[in-house]
Amino acid sequence: MKKWLRRLRGAVGMGLTWAVGWAITGVLVGVASLLLPNLPWDAFFAVFDAPLPALAIPGFVGGAIFSMVLGSLGVVADSRSCRCRDSPPGERWVVCS
Repeated sequence: MKKWLRRLRGAVGMGLTWAVGWAITGVLVGVASLLLPNLPWDAFFAVFDAPLPALAIPGFVGGAIFSMVLGSLGVVADSRSCRCRDSPPGERWVVCS
């Protein structure tokens, strides 16, 4: 049970990290649109009609999914028997797959 809680905490942490990064990127896009009005920002703002820090929501989802994919690769690499047990886990799933 502790193993799953640890993985869940890691997925939430990765999601929050990505959310912060995407929110900062959204704010930078907004600042750039004010500082550089001659660029064609209309196409972007016609598609994305939300407050720019709202980019944190897809950032959180993307980070959580990324964490789950990395976690599943680690589970697969640990459950397989291969001759590369002395290599680090990051290299193990590449070599064993």
